Amino acid sequence: MYDMNDLLKIIKQAAVNAVDANKPVNVVFGTVISTSPLQIQVEQKLTLGKEQLVIAKHLTNYSTTMNVYMDTNSKTVSFDFSHEHNVNLKTDKQENHTHNVNGNTDNKELQDSKTHSHNISGDFNVIIKNGLLVGETVILVRMQEGQKYIVLDRIGG
Repeated sequence: MYDMNDLLKIIKQAAVNAVDANKPVNVVFGTVISTSPLQIQVEQKLTLGKEQLVIAKHLTNYSTTMNVYMDTNSKTVSFDFSHEHNVNLKTDKQENHTHNVNGNTDNKELQDSKTHSHNISGDFNVIIKNGLLVGETVILVRMQEGQKYIVLDRIGG
Protein backbone atom coordinates (compact mmCIF):
# COMPACT_ATOMS: atom_id res chain seq x y z
CA MET A 1 0.00 0.00 0.00
CA TYR A 2 1.19 3.54 -0.81
CA ASP A 3 1.70 6.11 1.87
CA MET A 4 1.72 9.93 1.53
CA ASN A 5 5.45 10.04 0.57
CA ASP A 6 4.92 7.54 -2.23
CA LEU A 7 1.99 9.55 -3.56
CA LEU A 8 4.10 12.73 -3.47
CA LYS A 9 6.90 10.98 -5.41
CA ILE A 10 4.43 9.78 -8.06
CA ILE A 11 2.98 13.30 -8.49
CA LYS A 12 6.47 14.83 -8.79
CA GLN A 13 7.50 12.24 -11.37
CA ALA A 14 4.30 12.84 -13.36
CA ALA A 15 5.04 16.59 -13.37
CA VAL A 16 8.63 16.00 -14.56
CA ASN A 17 7.39 13.64 -17.29
CA ALA A 18 4.78 16.21 -18.42
CA VAL A 19 7.41 18.93 -18.69
CA ASP A 20 9.81 16.64 -20.56
CA ALA A 21 7.03 15.56 -22.93
CA ASN A 22 6.25 19.17 -23.88
CA LYS A 23 9.92 20.11 -24.30
CA PRO A 24 9.62 23.68 -23.03
CA VAL A 25 11.80 26.51 -24.24
CA ASN A 26 15.48 25.95 -23.61
CA VAL A 27 18.48 28.28 -24.18
CA VAL A 28 21.51 26.72 -25.87
CA PHE A 29 24.71 27.91 -27.51
CA GLY A 30 25.96 26.89 -30.92
CA THR A 31 28.75 27.50 -33.40
CA VAL A 32 28.21 28.42 -37.05
CA ILE A 33 29.97 25.73 -39.09
CA SER A 34 28.64 26.70 -42.54
CA THR A 35 26.89 29.72 -44.04
CA SER A 36 25.80 28.27 -47.37
CA PRO A 37 23.83 26.29 -46.48
CA LEU A 38 23.51 27.64 -42.95
CA GLN A 39 24.46 25.03 -40.35
CA ILE A 40 24.92 25.51 -36.62
CA GLN A 41 26.45 22.86 -34.39
CA VAL A 42 24.78 22.81 -30.97
CA GLU A 43 26.35 19.72 -29.50
CA GLN A 44 29.03 17.45 -30.84
CA LYS A 45 26.41 15.22 -32.41
CA LEU A 46 23.64 17.78 -33.17
CA THR A 47 23.93 19.97 -36.26
CA LEU A 48 20.98 22.19 -37.16
CA GLY A 49 20.17 23.09 -40.76
CA LYS A 50 18.27 26.04 -42.23
CA GLU A 51 14.93 24.19 -42.03
CA GLN A 52 15.32 23.95 -38.24
CA LEU A 53 16.48 27.54 -37.72
CA VAL A 54 14.59 30.80 -37.39
CA ILE A 55 17.11 33.64 -37.82
CA ALA A 56 16.55 37.08 -36.30
CA LYS A 57 16.65 39.74 -39.06
CA HIS A 58 19.56 41.62 -37.48
CA LEU A 59 21.74 38.52 -38.05
CA THR A 60 21.26 38.61 -41.83
CA ASN A 61 22.25 40.76 -44.80
CA TYR A 62 19.27 42.95 -45.66
CA SER A 63 18.25 46.21 -47.33
CA THR A 64 16.62 49.08 -45.50
CA THR A 65 15.97 52.79 -45.94
CA MET A 66 17.71 55.29 -43.68
CA ASN A 67 17.00 58.98 -43.21
CA VAL A 68 20.32 60.80 -43.12
CA TYR A 69 21.35 64.36 -42.31
CA MET A 70 25.05 65.05 -42.35
CA ASP A 71 27.14 68.19 -42.64
CA THR A 72 30.74 67.44 -43.50
CA ASN A 73 33.50 69.41 -41.85
CA SER A 74 34.87 72.31 -43.88
CA LYS A 75 38.01 71.36 -45.73
CA THR A 76 40.61 73.67 -47.23
CA VAL A 77 42.18 72.51 -50.44
CA SER A 78 45.48 74.17 -51.37
CA PHE A 79 47.60 73.72 -54.41
CA ASP A 80 50.96 75.06 -55.42
CA PHE A 81 51.86 74.63 -59.05
CA SER A 82 55.07 75.75 -60.71
CA HIS A 83 56.38 74.71 -64.08
CA GLU A 84 59.30 75.19 -66.44
CA HIS A 85 59.68 74.91 -70.22
CA ASN A 86 62.87 73.91 -72.01
CA VAL A 87 63.03 74.71 -75.72
CA ASN A 88 65.61 73.28 -78.08
CA LEU A 89 65.21 74.52 -81.61
CA LYS A 90 67.41 73.57 -84.51
CA THR A 91 67.06 75.33 -87.86
CA ASP A 92 69.03 75.12 -91.09
CA LYS A 93 69.39 78.50 -92.77
CA GLN A 94 72.27 77.62 -94.99
CA GLU A 95 73.95 74.50 -96.01
CA ASN A 96 76.09 73.18 -93.17
CA HIS A 97 74.95 76.03 -90.93
CA THR A 98 72.89 75.37 -87.83
CA HIS A 99 71.44 77.61 -85.13
CA ASN A 100 70.51 76.22 -81.70
CA VAL A 101 68.13 78.05 -79.42
CA ASN A 102 68.13 76.87 -75.84
CA GLY A 103 66.27 78.56 -73.07
CA ASN A 104 63.88 78.36 -70.17
CA THR A 105 60.74 80.31 -69.49
CA ASP A 106 60.57 82.07 -66.19
CA ASN A 107 59.15 79.93 -63.37
CA LYS A 108 55.53 80.79 -62.81
CA GLU A 109 53.87 79.98 -59.52
CA LEU A 110 50.19 79.53 -59.06
CA GLN A 111 48.99 79.29 -55.50
CA ASP A 112 45.42 79.19 -54.28
CA SER A 113 43.24 77.69 -51.60
CA LYS A 114 39.53 77.00 -51.48
CA THR A 115 37.29 76.00 -48.56
CA HIS A 116 34.24 73.81 -49.04
CA SER A 117 31.83 71.55 -47.18
CA HIS A 118 28.93 69.30 -48.14
CA ASN A 119 25.43 68.92 -46.72
CA ILE A 120 23.95 65.48 -47.27
CA SER A 121 20.37 64.72 -46.33
CA GLY A 122 17.45 62.56 -47.37
CA ASP A 123 16.31 58.97 -47.48
CA PHE A 124 18.93 56.50 -48.71
CA ASN A 125 18.68 52.79 -49.42
CA VAL A 126 21.44 50.91 -47.63
CA ILE A 127 22.50 47.27 -47.37
CA ILE A 128 23.23 46.03 -43.87
CA LYS A 129 25.84 43.27 -44.06
CA ASN A 130 25.49 41.49 -40.73
CA GLY A 131 25.08 37.86 -41.77
CA LEU A 132 26.45 35.09 -39.59
CA LEU A 133 30.02 33.98 -40.24
CA VAL A 134 31.69 30.60 -39.85
CA GLY A 135 33.17 30.23 -36.36
CA GLU A 136 30.82 32.63 -34.60
CA THR A 137 29.12 31.50 -31.40
CA VAL A 138 25.39 32.16 -31.27
CA ILE A 139 22.61 32.06 -28.66
CA LEU A 140 19.68 29.85 -29.62
CA VAL A 141 16.32 29.24 -28.00
CA ARG A 142 14.72 25.86 -28.58
CA MET A 143 11.03 26.34 -29.21
CA GLN A 144 8.41 24.15 -27.59
CA GLU A 145 8.26 20.69 -29.10
CA GLY A 146 12.00 21.03 -29.88
CA GLN A 147 11.58 21.12 -33.68
CA LYS A 148 12.83 24.67 -34.32
CA TYR A 149 15.50 26.92 -32.84
CA ILE A 150 15.44 30.71 -32.86
CA VAL A 151 18.89 32.25 -33.36
CA LEU A 152 18.71 35.31 -31.11
CA ASP A 153 22.15 36.85 -31.32
CA ARG A 154 25.87 36.28 -31.69
CA ILE A 155 28.26 36.29 -28.75
CA GLY A 156 31.31 38.51 -28.65
CA GLY A 157 32.37 41.46 -30.72
